[in-house]
Amino acid sequence: MSVIKRHKIDQLGILTSGLCALHCAALPVLLSLGVFGSLDNQLHGTLEISVIVVSALLGTWSIYNGLRGHGKIYPQLLIGSGALVIILGLLIPSIGHPLMAVGGFTLLYGHWLNWRLVATGKSE
Repeated sequence: MSVIKRHKIDQLGILTSGLCALHCAALPVLLSLGVFGSLDNQLHGTLEISVIVVSALLGTWSIYNGLRGHGKIYPQLLIGSGALVIILGLLIPSIGHPLMAVGGFTLLYGHWLNWRLVATGKSE
């Protein structure tokens, strides 16, 4: 796979992970203020599942291509642990949004680090 395609995968991963983290961090505040209260039952579940599925697909592809591109395991560990924290957030609804925000930011950092390593071509 070309370096350009690897960059695009991680850039999409950075974007979706960032959106996921912002969504999980901001939505509870907005809902508590009543700004989007009526949307909670309609969009919330669909949006969460959509972002999680897209992030999981991009993360899996990114992990595979990152290992082939630079051989470093720690970006892949970040991506995997971020995904696990998001799943944990889904399983524990009482603290789900803070956990999923942390997971989203962890995914974002893992994708960014993977992108940087592929961009610099480091395979030490």
